[in-house]
Amino acid sequence: MTKIFPHKKFHHVVTSCIHAYDVTIKNRRYLREKSKCYVLTITKKRKTINFNYNINGHILESVASNPYLGAELTNTMSWDKQVNKVVTKGNKALGFIRRNVGSCPEAVKKQAYLALVRPHLEYACSAWDPHLQKHIYQIEMVQRRAARFIKSNYSREPGTVTTLLEELNLTPLEIRSSTYNTLS
Repeated sequence: MTKIFPHKKFHHVVTSCIHAYDVTIKNRRYLREKSKCYVLTITKKRKTINFNYNINGHILESVASNPYLGAELTNTMSWDKQVNKVVTKGNKALGFIRRNVGSCPEAVKKQAYLALVRPHLEYACSAWDPHLQKHIYQIEMVQRRAARFIKSNYSREPGTVTTLLEELNLTPLEIRSSTYNTLS
C-alpha cells in the first residue's frame, strides 16, 4: 500500500487516518503485510522533515521511490525511473519477438509489436506523460527499432526509419500520448 503525504502540516490528519485504518484492521482481524506499506514524501526541498508513521505498532519504512499502479513514483516526481522501466520492458519484449517471430511475415511482426511491445510503452502515459525531450527520445527509439525489425530494413541512411514508420502507419508515441491526454 502506498500513501502519499503532501505536507508536514497534514501530519496530524494523516496520523489520525492511519490510526483509523489501524483500528479497522484490528476490528476485522485482517493480517496486514508490513512489507507492502511505505511512506513516500514528495518534495523538491533538500531538507525534509520526516515523521514516523505506524500501523499495528510497526513503523512504516520511508522510501525514495515506489511503484504504484504500474507507474514508478519518486520523492522528487522525476519520471526518469518510470521511463527507464518502460524502455527496458519494451526492449525486452521486442527482443522476445525478434527471437520468436523473426522469420515470420511483416504482418505477423507488426501484430506482435502492437500486442506485446506498444502496451508497455503506452501504459498509464496520461498519468506520467513524458514531456522532457530525452524521455520522448528514449521511448521513440524503441518504436524506431521495432519498425526496422518489422520491415527487416537496417539501413542507416537519413529518413529511412521515418519512411518505415509511415509505411507501417505507426504514429509517433508522442502524438498518441497527447491524443490520450485530450480524451481523458
